[in-house]
Amino acid sequence: MKTSRKVLVFAASALLIPLAIVIASIIISPPWAGNGPAAARGLKRPLAVAHRGASYYAPELTLPSFALARDIGADYIETDVQRTRDGILFNFHDDDLSRTTNVAEIFPGREKDPVGTFTRAELQRLDAGAWFNRTHPDRAKKGFAGLKIPSFRQYIDLLASGRNRPGLLIEVKKPEVYPSIEKQILAELRAGGWLDEKNRVITVPAPGDAGGRVTVGLGPRRVILQSFDERSLAVLKQIAPTVMRNYLVDEDDEKKKGGFAALLETARALDAELGPSGHLAYPWNVGPAHRAGRVVFV
Repeated sequence: MKTSRKVLVFAASALLIPLAIVIASIIISPPWAGNGPAAARGLKRPLAVAHRGASYYAPELTLPSFALARDIGADYIETDVQRTRDGILFNFHDDDLSRTTNVAEIFPGREKDPVGTFTRAELQRLDAGAWFNRTHPDRAKKGFAGLKIPSFRQYIDLLASGRNRPGLLIEVKKPEVYPSIEKQILAELRAGGWLDEKNRVITVPAPGDAGGRVTVGLGPRRVILQSFDERSLAVLKQIAPTVMRNYLVDEDDEKKKGGFAALLETARALDAELGPSGHLAYPWNVGPAHRAGRVVFV
């Protein structure tokens, strides 16, 4: 009987502890708490963001990844923007090319060089898709081999086409390495018809099909610019104040600032939303962010 009681106590604890955690989380950060900040900015909630495109199904940050994310109805398609040595903006996440290209084969000895030390012509010699087939054979496609790293202009042009009209969630990567990259990104967005001459977002009506189904209506928030670099966000606030900004933060930022409250204050000063990564997205941080009127992009 004693053994049976211990089993019952253990079983009860196994059920009650998770339940208590769920209840505490709901109290600290109610699921509906973000509705107000989102509504105030004309955003629906929740938003489906395709991180680096449909990167589960296709090589990240390539045109097939972006196109698939667009066509399956993502609200926003996220990218990372860097600049070549000869001044061309392109989509790439890592600091070097070793993980997702065959740089070691094409440029032996340069595989760990910063991506910004390569010219556009050099990048176009690389295969940015074959790695995906090797890493994910269950999702491999013959057409992925030989894919190229797309330019930023190719990204914005692609997402201005097709039946769906997703928004752009653009991360400015390592802006300290690329002086004035913020102005260059804005210039590309103007040239691509996403911003007007005053860097205001151009509103485009969401398309519908014959049945009247409207896909995405993003209005004045079609473009969101984000960065871990608060100086870059301060520049964007000055030169494009009407374009939504998102302040990306991680555990290192929290330590440097001396706590999550300081990160929230920085976001407020930048008039930016908050993008907590990793463990910073726990309810005890998301709750205060919502109460401070911030939209949270986890």
